[in-house]
Amino acid sequence: MADTKFRVADAASLLRRDHAQIRDLFEGYHQLGDPPRPSKRELFELIRRELRAHAAVEEEILYPAVEHGPDPRARELVRDARQEHRILRGLLSEIRSLSPDDESFDTRMAVLRETCEHHAAEEERELFPIFIRLPPQVREDVSDRLRTRRDELGEAAD
Repeated sequence: MADTKFRVADAASLLRRDHAQIRDLFEGYHQLGDPPRPSKRELFELIRRELRAHAAVEEEILYPAVEHGPDPRARELVRDARQEHRILRGLLSEIRSLSPDDESFDTRMAVLRETCEHHAAEEERELFPIFIRLPPQVREDVSDRLRTRRDELGEAAD
């Protein structure tokens, strides 16, 4: 049973680790300043890949498990989270079409960062606690599937 307790937090822990890694990437972008324009593009592309992989595992695995659980708030919270992902995808597409020399590139990156931070905080505060209250077998299955899918998506990006 101790193994189950460790694995229960795995999905939420993995997603929290993703959130922290994405925050670190944004901080790295913020610290770049003006001169190294190619670095801004490269860092944006890394952020984009990470966000896309992270959103995919949430939408494919975490959200369905949470929204079909017993918590009556879950469906609405998942609907809101999916809407935030649509907004993030729109911002990523918009930024990708810009040159790092475009004056709105940095502005849009700031909006992307703020939106990501809001979304991550909301998930950690509202969705992850719902996940932790799901039955142990469900949590373990979700954690295993999420880890596997996240690894697949990470390898696909290489």
